[in-house]
Amino acid sequence: MNTPLYVTTTYYGAKKTGPVVKVTPTTVTLKIEIGRGRHHHRVQEFTKHIDAVHPWTHKDLDALTNELTAFSTFRELLSDTVPTYRPTLRNTGLWRLLANAYDLAQQRAGDPRRAFRMSR
Repeated sequence: MNTPLYVTTTYYGAKKTGPVVKVTPTTVTLKIEIGRGRHHHRVQEFTKHIDAVHPWTHKDLDALTNELTAFSTFRELLSDTVPTYRPTLRNTGLWRLLANAYDLAQQRAGDPRRAFRMSR
């Protein structure tokens, strides 16, 4: 991706947001700020399971959708389709992140459709 993707996760109960620096099939590594005050403040790389993070903003979702699918925006992926359409996405890496976001958005909208997840 040309622009950095920001994701949000929890770190010891606090929500933390940072840019993605590495993606594997099952994990995401992001940079987050740790500590408070000038003496304890530092930026650290932190790896989480891909199911434990989600895109931070609609802009990040749009960038992810545009990069991985033929749709321009996440909203198009959700609503500018026929009523029986389900996206087919890989179940690894950034595709899994997009599939999780799609499933959550459809669940919140009361729509029974979920992404079809390919094994490879």
